[in-house]
Amino acid sequence: MEGDRAHGCITLPVRFGVRKAAKMMAPFFVLPWLLIPLFAFLPDPANPAEPLLTGNRPLLVALGLLLAAWGAYAARLLLQNPDELASTENHPAWTHMYLLMMAGQVGFAVAYLL
Repeated sequence: MEGDRAHGCITLPVRFGVRKAAKMMAPFFVLPWLLIPLFAFLPDPANPAEPLLTGNRPLLVALGLLLAAWGAYAARLLLQNPDELASTENHPAWTHMYLLMMAGQVGFAVAYLL
């Protein structure tokens, strides 16, 4: 954080403080994943006969719900001790965030290959 501040990079923790920044970030560990099941059912405006996501619907729904639950766990880790974000290089929540992104990519590949 000090490096951000020293170089004029106004990140959320610099601007709002670590605790408030963690509360602002937490929903984004969950909410985007919940869009996957929703988009598996919503019709495509350009082609109403097809859903927005055309992969394997049961897999997309399961993927979205699983990743949202995992994201909730990562958000809980983030909010348990937000001050640790400013004192350690690799908070456990970040590890889960990176794993979530990788699992999302693999999950989409599987849903579209099957």
